[in-house]
Amino acid sequence: MTKMPYFAKPFQKPMSMGMNKKLFKDFPPVTTSEWEEKINKDLKGAPYEKLIWKTLNGFNVKPYYREEDLKSLPHFDVNTGNSGIIRSGKSEGNDWEIRQDIKVKDFKKANKTALDALNKGATSLGFILPDKLKLTKSGLSELLKDIIIECININFVVETQYQLLADLLIEECKNRNIEASKIKGSINADPLGLLLSKANLSESPEEMLKSMTDYFTKVSKEFPLMRSIGINTSIFHNAGASIVQELGIGLSMVSDYMDKLTESGIDTGIVAKSFQFNLAIGPQYFPEIAKNRAVRILFSQLMESWGIKDNENKQIYIHGTSSEWNQTIYDPYVNMLRGTTEGMSAVLGGTDSLTVTPFDKAFRETTDFSERIARNTQIILKEEAHLDKVDDPSAGSYYIESLTGSIAGNAWKLFLEIEDDGGYLKAIQSGRIQEMVNNMAAQRDMNIAIRKEILLGTNQFPNAQEKIHEDYTEKQANEATGENGISLLKKYRGAESFEVLRIKTEKSGLEPKVFLLNYGNPTWAKARAGFASSFFACAGYQIIDNQVFGSLDEGIVAANKAKANIVVLCSSDEEYSVSATDAFKQIDKKSIFVIAGYPKDVIDDMKKEGIEHFIHVKSKLLEELQNFNKLMGIN
Repeated sequence: MTKMPYFAKPFQKPMSMGMNKKLFKDFPPVTTSEWEEKINKDLKGAPYEKLIWKTLNGFNVKPYYREEDLKSLPHFDVNTGNSGIIRSGKSEGNDWEIRQDIKVKDFKKANKTALDALNKGATSLGFILPDKLKLTKSGLSELLKDIIIECININFVVETQYQLLADLLIEECKNRNIEASKIKGSINADPLGLLLSKANLSESPEEMLKSMTDYFTKVSKEFPLMRSIGINTSIFHNAGASIVQELGIGLSMVSDYMDKLTESGIDTGIVAKSFQFNLAIGPQYFPEIAKNRAVRILFSQLMESWGIKDNENKQIYIHGTSSEWNQTIYDPYVNMLRGTTEGMSAVLGGTDSLTVTPFDKAFRETTDFSERIARNTQIILKEEAHLDKVDDPSAGSYYIESLTGSIAGNAWKLFLEIEDDGGYLKAIQSGRIQEMVNNMAAQRDMNIAIRKEILLGTNQFPNAQEKIHEDYTEKQANEATGENGISLLKKYRGAESFEVLRIKTEKSGLEPKVFLLNYGNPTWAKARAGFASSFFACAGYQIIDNQVFGSLDEGIVAANKAKANIVVLCSSDEEYSVSATDAFKQIDKKSIFVIAGYPKDVIDDMKKEGIEHFIHVKSKLLEELQNFNKLMGIN
């Protein structure tokens, strides 16, 4: 198969942005060099690079963009959005399916939940059917009872039972006297993704792909409106991958499926229109908008390399799900806010359907309340925020168009690298993809540990009084290696390391107390007290805050009386040089003495006097808190 370079399509000059020239005639144009000159003046000698966002995606983001930046973007076409590809063919608004996913444990109960969801605003259903749930004819009939399946989008998320499900669904349609050709939705068959997420698979990869061919032939014939192949890039997202990795690896999965299915004689156009990208939508608001748009460009580009010219078969259906990696078990109601912004990113990026993950999924079985809030989040975005009214609302934005181009270009480059190594299957058998994702996850973990990446309520501004939710149950991580010898990707959440630390503190029964000894310059004292309070609250320590003491002696007396596990001196560097050593000598030795700040001019002298602990913005937060736990006997 011939691979085309990224965006072989010649650049079409953008048309006028539609600005009213009369309105702006009194304002002379400002050149880029003039903007740069003004920026450098305002920086007052600080390096310009300070304003550049160094992303984990292999490209940097400038502090501002201008119309001229669009000239280097081959995908940009202000009139049609790259012939409608970016807009998914939407020309009369930006509507999407409000999908509710239901994990099926009991067919009858799942049916009741589904009917309730449809009556309360859902327009699409996703039934999650794990292998341990044995599918039967009567079970599927019970699951779909009273649901008019020919009138809604119905989706099935399966592991290895997709062949059986297809047979049962065909029989269900016959029993209901329904034309199977009218059923819309998807069967999420994805054996290539399953190889990285599920151990104990009974078939080899080659056997799985062969059975996939038989399954696909049947479904494409019986259910031509159902998408029968899921490209589950959420597997990579929820293991810590970057946006570029999600899309580059996902594209290599598409290529492997195309290779295998067309080898058996299936028409490329039939295969092309059977894909569904299942994207997890993360917290980076604008990059996630661009990610959705970039997927359409990339898929179209790949289909063109297969000789597909018609836009209908170059379109990819996108289902978005708000991130699980980003969820936290402490301060869990913040997850509602995360789901809202992530949902907005998906919608503004043009997703075709969306599931907002219930806020409590990370620590318990979801409840009627959490599912209702998740569903209503989408209804508000549609019915109150009216985000369904304008198709491709971000089109023409210099920033988002540039992000779209950068993400697409770097993802295409990664895809070609994987192809050069033999494709997706060979890359996971060699471990290259797992190594790539695990390295990125380690980098993101470090960013969270040092607060370069913020998780509200976890590593910044936590609620020290909060206890773990009474319904919390610890979930088991997946096994390291499957039976096929392929290393699995670990599904986890970014907050887990901090949560483990805090749970250990909570279960120790010690209830560590931190006394803030605020002294001297009120501005510095309160600022550093606020920093110290948030710092130690991340481990679940109880904070004893104070007003600024009138004298150091007064503060020392109060600190010793409190019998706190940790005493933090909060003041200015100048006052540390004359008071820190005296305070250290007078504080009860049963308390750990800590300086809030890093007074570099006198720090060596302070260390000579025995002061060991300093907390500041460059501290490795997680590592420091783990050390304090050890000092207090919390293991």
